[in-house]
Amino acid sequence: MRYACFVCVWSFFSLMVPLVGYANDPSSTCAQLFRQEQHKLAAECYTQIAAKMATPDKLDDLQKKRKGLFLENAAKAYQRYAAAQKEAQEQRYYYEKAAGPLRVYLQERLCVKAYRCQAIKGMLFDLDTKIGYGTLTLTNSLAETARVEIKGYQFEREVSLSGQENLRLRPGVYQVRVTYPKQATQYAEVTLGERETRLFEAATMGKGPYKQGLTGGQIGGAVVIGLGIAVLGGGVTFVFVSKNIEKDLDGLFADRFSVNAARATLFADLKRDANLSFNAGVIGLALGAVMIGGGILWFRLAAPQKKAESPNKTASQGPVSSPFPLASSNALPAQRLYTAPSF
Repeated sequence: MRYACFVCVWSFFSLMVPLVGYANDPSSTCAQLFRQEQHKLAAECYTQIAAKMATPDKLDDLQKKRKGLFLENAAKAYQRYAAAQKEAQEQRYYYEKAAGPLRVYLQERLCVKAYRCQAIKGMLFDLDTKIGYGTLTLTNSLAETARVEIKGYQFEREVSLSGQENLRLRPGVYQVRVTYPKQATQYAEVTLGERETRLFEAATMGKGPYKQGLTGGQIGGAVVIGLGIAVLGGGVTFVFVSKNIEKDLDGLFADRFSVNAARATLFADLKRDANLSFNAGVIGLALGAVMIGGGILWFRLAAPQKKAESPNKTASQGPVSSPFPLASSNALPAQRLYTAPSF
C-alpha cells in the first residue's frame, strides 16, 4: 500500500514539473502575444529570448533547435506585422527586420538538419523579393576623398568615398550630403525604385564654394586689425586727455599773466604735457588707421580663392532646401538588419 502511494505521488510530481516549467517558460508569453496578434511585441519577445541563449558552441542539438525556432518565430511575427502596415516603406522596413533573425539563424549554424537551412534560405529569398532592394552606386572621380552621408526611412550611413561603392538599399527617397575637404557641403535627393540601380557621382556635388574658415594669413590679418583698433582707441584717449588738460588750464590759470614765476613754470609744464598728449593721440590715430587698413588688406589677400560652382549634371540628383538632419555623424555604418533588443 505504501509503495502504491509513493508511486502515485511520484507520478503526480513527474507530470506537474513539466507543466510548471512550461508556465514559467518566457516563450509562452511570446506565443500568447502572437495569438493576440501583437506581432511586433511577439517578434521582440522571441528575439530577446534567443539573444539571451548561449553561443552555438555551448548548445546541444536540442537547444540549437529551440534557439532556431525562437529566431524563426521572430521572423514570422515581423512578417505578420509588416503585412499589416499600410505604408510601403514601413512594410519594407519590417520585412527587413524579419530577415535579421533568419540571417542570425544561418550565421550561427543552428540548422541541425540540412533541409532546415534550405527552408531558412527560401524564407530569406521571399523577403528579399518583397523588399525589392535597389542599388545605389556611389562614385568619386576626384583625387580627394569625399564624405558621403545618406539618410532614408530608418536608415543612416556614412561613407568615405575615394573610388566606387555599391549600397544595397530599400526602395525609397534618400537624402545625400557630400563634403569634400575645404569645400562647402552640398545636398541632393535620390529616389531609388524597386530593383533599380542608380549612379550618383559625388564630384558633381562637391565643387561648391569654399568654406568660410579662416586661414593662417586671415588670422594674422584679424590680429593686426584688432591691434589697430586698440592703437586707434589709445589715440582717441590721448587726444581727449589733452583737451581736458587745456580746458583745466584755462580755468586754473585765468590770471596766468600776473602770477609768480613758480606758477608760470607749472603752467608751462602742464601746457607741454597737453601738447605731448595731443601729439601722441594724433600719432596713435594715424598708426591705428594704417594698421586697420593693412590688416583688412592682409585678411582679404589671405582668403582662399573660391571655385566656380558647377551645375548638377546627374539626373537622379537635385538640391535639397532643408538641412540634412543626420544625428551621429561619426557612426559607421548605421544600417542594422538585426540587433538584439533591450527591454
